[in-house]
Amino acid sequence: PAASADVNYGGLVVSSIAASNVDDDVPGSAFQLEGTDYLNITGMQVTSDGSLYVTGWFTATADFDPGPGSVALTSPLNSSSGFIARYSPSQELLWVRQFGATGSNTFSQSLAVDSTGNPYIAGNTSSLTLTLGSTVLTNQGLNTNDAFAAKLDGNGNFIWARSWGSTGS
Repeated sequence: PAASADVNYGGLVVSSIAASNVDDDVPGSAFQLEGTDYLNITGMQVTSDGSLYVTGWFTATADFDPGPGSVALTSPLNSSSGFIARYSPSQELLWVRQFGATGSNTFSQSLAVDSTGNPYIAGNTSSLTLTLGSTVLTNQGLNTNDAFAAKLDGNGNFIWARSWGSTGS
């Protein structure tokens, strides 16, 4: 299924075409997310039920609710946070999860969704520890970036998380 994002400083426009509309060439939906600094989408996927998963990273504050309400998340000072969000076919925010730590950068860089609707994310972090659900990942070295991967369920609960890296020596 097709999905795209036009990234702009301080906000972005997310557009999607539901799986059932791809062959019909019927326009999908579009909505805008706002941020006070960087807000970058690095992965999107539309599921067979028309839900849209979005992952990426942001700095400062970002509002993930495209409607009149606000679901604003703030990254720690001088840091970037990763995120994953799920939107309904009618563009309502179902949930969003933020991850990262003060004084470090965490980037969620890719996204896949399995046939049962469970999203998987992968990225990298310079955080000494990264908490994803109940799993605490420990960086393998100081001043290094470790890779991580995680699986969530369709309700945004982390099922598992793994990391790998080197000591930097």
